[in-house]
Amino acid sequence: MHLILLAGGIPYHTIKDEHLTQAIAQHERMEWPPHISQEFNELMLRCWHRNPDSRPNFDLLYKEMKQYVKHAKKHIKLKDYPFNVYVPTKPPDTSWEKMQDSFV
Repeated sequence: MHLILLAGGIPYHTIKDEHLTQAIAQHERMEWPPHISQEFNELMLRCWHRNPDSRPNFDLLYKEMKQYVKHAKKHIKLKDYPFNVYVPTKPPDTSWEKMQDSFV
């Protein structure tokens, strides 16, 4: 069985909803999450590059993410996890068993 952990945050939590479209159009990006390494953050920023041709392709992302998994404690520091901006969620109880089976 595989364990799946999702840690979704509230995107752009410091920007008011009415200013969000303008902020994104001006290429503002979310703050560097304090619980991830600088290298991981730089990978995320490359994925948001203005020029789509300059973004990493999926093969490159896969290779880089594989390296991050090998050194997960270096790249994801849960002790620095900002619980105040993250909303805990879980799938509905009725579908969780089916969901687990589909990932095994």
